Amino acid sequence: MKPLRSRQDPKVSRIVGYLSARNLKPVPPADWPEAHEYAAQAVWCNKHFLVIEGPLQESATLGTLRHLSVRPHDGMHPGWGALQTIKNDLIGRESWAMEVFPPESQLVDDANMYHLWIITDPAFIPRTEL
Repeated sequence: MKPLRSRQDPKVSRIVGYLSARNLKPVPPADWPEAHEYAAQAVWCNKHFLVIEGPLQESATLGTLRHLSVRPHDGMHPGWGALQTIKNDLIGRESWAMEVFPPESQLVDDANMYHLWIITDPAFIPRTEL
């Protein structure tokens, strides 16, 4: 008998993340959360996550960026599989996204939110050849 895999197993973590991020439904504007420092463009929710799309932002080095804020209802980090599924389902499977880890001096970590920055021009993606 094979031992059961744990959530620490990358394959299990990816599957759990994939399943928990599925079935995000649009939230009507009248039901959007109020406490945001920017105007939301769209909001989605399921039993695991609240996802808010902010306005387009221009970057001198990265071009136009779309911003998704992902808030897990259980307070746990969503994991790579869930973030990839959210990006695929809401933005597109062939789109590029990144998560940013700022210097400690600029860290804002009081809302248990994770941010995906969608790069709309793939020419700005750094690539390495393996």
